[in-house]
Amino acid sequence: MAPSTPSAKVSEILQSVPPEAREQFIEKYLLSMLDRTPKEQSKKVLSSAARMKARYATMPTLDLKGKQREMTNVLEELTRDSKRAFLKERSNRDELLEEAVETIVGWLSDIWQTVYEFKANYAHAHTCLLWVAEMMAEILNTPVASGCKCAVLNMPVTIPINRLNGKTVKTFSIIGLLSVDHAILWIWRELFVSMFAANKKAKKLVPQMLADIEEKMGWSALERILTGGLMRVSPFASAFGSTSHNCPARSADPDDMIYGDLFADSCLEEDEDSDDKCNCALHAAHWSDKIDQQRVPLREAVETHLVEKFKVAPSEELYHAIIALSGDPDEAESDLLLVLDEVAGSTPDTLVAAINIHADLDDAATIVNLLDSHGFLLRGRDYPHLQAAVSTLTRHPKHLARGLAIIEQEMNDTMNAVRAATLGTFTRIDDRVQREELGAILKLRTGSQVRKDRVERWVSGVTGPGGTPHPVALAAMLMGLPFGPGPDDGTNLDAMDFVDLDPSEDEELRPHLKERFEGWQTLASSTKGGQTMLLRLYTKMVDLMPFFRAQDVVDEMINYIMDRPSKAHVCDALEQLSNFCKMQRKRLNLRQEKRRRVEESKQASQSSHPDSAPTPTPASAFGPFTFSIPLMSSSISAASPAPPPPPLTGCVSGMEDVD
Repeated sequence: MAPSTPSAKVSEILQSVPPEAREQFIEKYLLSMLDRTPKEQSKKVLSSAARMKARYATMPTLDLKGKQREMTNVLEELTRDSKRAFLKERSNRDELLEEAVETIVGWLSDIWQTVYEFKANYAHAHTCLLWVAEMMAEILNTPVASGCKCAVLNMPVTIPINRLNGKTVKTFSIIGLLSVDHAILWIWRELFVSMFAANKKAKKLVPQMLADIEEKMGWSALERILTGGLMRVSPFASAFGSTSHNCPARSADPDDMIYGDLFADSCLEEDEDSDDKCNCALHAAHWSDKIDQQRVPLREAVETHLVEKFKVAPSEELYHAIIALSGDPDEAESDLLLVLDEVAGSTPDTLVAAINIHADLDDAATIVNLLDSHGFLLRGRDYPHLQAAVSTLTRHPKHLARGLAIIEQEMNDTMNAVRAATLGTFTRIDDRVQREELGAILKLRTGSQVRKDRVERWVSGVTGPGGTPHPVALAAMLMGLPFGPGPDDGTNLDAMDFVDLDPSEDEELRPHLKERFEGWQTLASSTKGGQTMLLRLYTKMVDLMPFFRAQDVVDEMINYIMDRPSKAHVCDALEQLSNFCKMQRKRLNLRQEKRRRVEESKQASQSSHPDSAPTPTPASAFGPFTFSIPLMSSSISAASPAPPPPPLTGCVSGMEDVD
């Protein structure tokens, strides 16, 4: 509704212009009008201005620039101290950390007084809180000479929140700088409820502030704001997962609680007329009734922001968080599923989110439709999510065949990826001469010295000899200078040995071939018809990579490359596939042994009951009568067939080496 009075129109205009223009307008027009007003009315205005000045005279000054300069000096000293400790083994890190933390956390009480008691400087206080969160992250990431961050993670921190009169409202006693965000988010909640209680103009700043918090601390910080910074109960359920309709009994300070039900569902909406005041995490003991009612518009603002976030970057955790904090969970779930259907095929990440959510809902039909229409978007690293979806398919008889087909396809792809990674080092595995040599090795007795020697020579042979030396490397060698391997040299040197990588980054550069194959193998083993598929895959694997027929050959290959950092994932994958082949060989042996015993029992039963299987009577000098002549070392009759020959130990169907 458009403003009708002149004052309302002028106020709306002043809010839309820059601060400089606003001040100029006030000085030029409003202040001059005050001089022309009646004396009595001007005295009232002057008296009100004097009272306002007296009220804000004691308001804390949030000197952000001064704090920034102070923290810059402390952080620089921390960096210099790390270098000194590395050279001289002496460090003042603990004292410097205490100074840095005290500089920051001692400021939080002033920020709270500004936004809650004086209800002013909301935007500036918000900027200060963002800076505090940034500084905490920077202190945590400050390099340490020893690499140990126990001093930071175990530092006791006490953060008192005091009123202007000195009375303590709350005291945070936490361990480690990682928990300081509890106090920061608690103050942010105080800021927002004060803004909603102040005026409508302040409410317009809330959406942008929520976006700033999400950018700095992630969207999970927004849901923690509603509960005063408390953590969620589990990684798969939001902190708002309580389904109790009765406010549970709480401690004197509900903010000290981390586990269990954080609040009752009834507290998500406006309070009904009740004399009992709820003590759940959505409330604070020092809030007035007016402030307490502002938790509802704050929740709605957070929910709106998270829904917009879900439209851009959906995830399973965000999906459950929105439903749990919504006032109408059923309607929220329906709306989110509609959004998910629209964006599922946009990117690989949105498809993964859609698969995870529908797998959690046990919606096999929708999962099949998603895989049919957008399955090409899935990446190799998305195997855990695809495995969860396929597990859902295998629980439905209608989609069991589709699930088995996906499992077989993924295991074949993983097997081919392992083969490609292996060929990067053992380049001559597929040579005809090397395959013939491997076949001859498999016929040798396991554990013999001759076999060990030939296995070592075979592994060295499939890697290929080193290439011709590079001219520059040859010149360096003649001059006595150190040199690295040439581009064509097949040496044991690994280029990754010369690269200084962060351990976390090093792990991200490796394809998780072992985990991928192991996950699909476990899923196939627990699925009806999966064991037959695994045997079929084993036969294909030993035909494609014959070295998996012998455990000692694979072990020698692993030993050959285990010292190379860039081949760690190949070693893990070879070991996993070797264990898989070993297990399948045992299963095949057990199956053959069982079949042999069944045949022997059939033959024994036939020999003990000749009437059931009549045989032609041979002519003899004794007429139509036959005689059974007992043997000296056995009770088998002369008419019983000879026992089957022992199984061959040669290279037949990959059954040679069974440990």
